[in-house]
Amino acid sequence: MSSSALTLQERIDRLGVPTAEVIEDVDSYLKVRPELSAEDAHQNLQTDYRKYRMIVGELTNQKEKIAESLPNFNQCKAIIEVMKKKKEAGKTLTTQYKLADEIYQTATVEDLDSVILYMGAYVMVEYPLDEAETFMNKNITEVTKRLTDLDEELEFVANQVTTTEVSMAHFINHIVLKNKGKQPVAAQ
Repeated sequence: MSSSALTLQERIDRLGVPTAEVIEDVDSYLKVRPELSAEDAHQNLQTDYRKYRMIVGELTNQKEKIAESLPNFNQCKAIIEVMKKKKEAGKTLTTQYKLADEIYQTATVEDLDSVILYMGAYVMVEYPLDEAETFMNKNITEVTKRLTDLDEELEFVANQVTTTEVSMAHFINHIVLKNKGKQPVAAQ
């Protein structure tokens, strides 16, 4: 099953991202977990916070890398459309291709029945124009869907970051108030 067929929660579970717990009442939270001190619980939240920030970075990098491919796919699709129009009109296609850095050669393409697409890893495949266009449309759709999925995942993890920050603030306030109560009152 591809990741795009999964729900957001299934994708989050697959990534191993835990849902951050909203901790508003620190005393109640600590009573349920007598093995934890406020400082230990705060330390656990800081660890979770760092994990969430790392996941945000990883997802952002994935999104940027995937987004880089979209303009290439759109450009390939546009070229295929130009080739189809030229073929339908019975015309040849004149273009320039790169021989080396800053060196281009002009070529006239008479056979517009197929196109060779670069697949990556030094693999090229020849497709009839209609199949090539279908292939490009499929790739554009898949990349767009993956970018949408990554946006949803990033939003979820960003919400976990915010929830953890709020919970950490509650613990800091609790620790400060607890320590303030231990300090001797100044004589007046």
